[in-house]
Amino acid sequence: MDIESIFSSIFISSEVPSTTLRHLHIRCPDSDQQIALVKKLSDHVEDKSDDYIIGNGNCLMIDKSPKDLFSVISQSFDGKSSSSYRSVADFLKHFHNIYAKSSSSQFILCLRRAEYLQDIEGYPVIADLFRGFGDPMFKKHVKLITLSTLPWTLMLSNASSLSPMCIFIEYKPYGDKRSSVKAVMKLQEKKLASIAEDDADKVPIKFCKEFAKQCCGSFEQKTSDPHKLLSLVSRVAIMCSGKTDPSDKEYSIEAVRHAIQKIDDDLYYFNVTDLLSNTKSKEQKQQDAINSVPYYAKFILIASFCCSFNRRTTDLRFFDMEREGRKRAGGTHASDANKFHETGPQAFTLTRFLGVIAFLFNSYLGPDEVMPDINYLINRLCEMRFITRISNPTNISLPKYRCDASSDFVRDIAKSIGIEIVDFLDGNTSDLVNKLQLIKLK
Repeated sequence: MDIESIFSSIFISSEVPSTTLRHLHIRCPDSDQQIALVKKLSDHVEDKSDDYIIGNGNCLMIDKSPKDLFSVISQSFDGKSSSSYRSVADFLKHFHNIYAKSSSSQFILCLRRAEYLQDIEGYPVIADLFRGFGDPMFKKHVKLITLSTLPWTLMLSNASSLSPMCIFIEYKPYGDKRSSVKAVMKLQEKKLASIAEDDADKVPIKFCKEFAKQCCGSFEQKTSDPHKLLSLVSRVAIMCSGKTDPSDKEYSIEAVRHAIQKIDDDLYYFNVTDLLSNTKSKEQKQQDAINSVPYYAKFILIASFCCSFNRRTTDLRFFDMEREGRKRAGGTHASDANKFHETGPQAFTLTRFLGVIAFLFNSYLGPDEVMPDINYLINRLCEMRFITRISNPTNISLPKYRCDASSDFVRDIAKSIGIEIVDFLDGNTSDLVNKLQLIKLK
């Protein structure tokens, strides 16, 4: 469905049973398109001067408690730091205040990455959401839009009963994925023709359809924009041109795979738009990546790295509030520690994580500094893919975490706030460099 038809479906009035919210579920090809769609919806409302306000919420921010959903909804409309709500009544009281201060009579609540609602679908709060929390004002003035890469029928186990009147929309801004290779090849032909006319000496490396198919298969999860895909495929062609001919159908698949892997590592830290920008050097992009991590979140990222690459038994030595100095262990411990490092990043509990965070805050923050919202920052790092949240199979309210940032990146983050990460790692860390860049997590 095209964007105008989607807008018509959103704004059209229809009779809905009084017990449920008006709900639309939009399936997007990737998370970037979810962001873009909400942005277009906001621009549409602003241009048309419609009596609506758009709430932009991210379900990835739902973490240790189902009540985090209340914070996500409130934040989507007022933009303030999340608050702690003890009950549905507390949330509704705050929401009524938001509505009273707004000049708009209708709210559209957009929940991106809605597949993360699965983590709390066993709690009553999910059913409450689709019933408008039993509040007449909420049901009358709020429309719900969930956005995900999954269709509605696969979103939740009881999706049909939760929202029986759900309108399902398939959003394909660039057509079917199978047509992406065709679109890239057409764009390449146009680009080759235009450049050949202007300057024959600057004709880019040409690649064949099979080459484009292999590259697009790897990059389609990052972006569905054919122009960005063309730039990525062209970059792969340049990187492997010395080892194989991209225009030859018998090109070296292995050489292309290695080039794609290198670009994938960069895409892990930079979004596609930043990566394809020619105005910044690699060093500038790395500095931008460091600057993109909020100040207090840098301490949390360092804590997660230490938890992933230190044994739990070393925590007392490194992070005891009353320890003297910051001496590192030597002798026989180094060999064992290196073996532990070689196993890759380890999952750790939230309790241990918070303990290390508390130590770093206590050691490096001034007494007058306001304590940040730790849960929000942890969720922010999860959204940035520096930390992965692993659900606990026996208790969903006690998840585990794993640090997925590379040692080089964490070292640079630590230096930016005056911390030497080596002071808090057990054993010889020289073998640790770039280990995480070799690990692909799907």
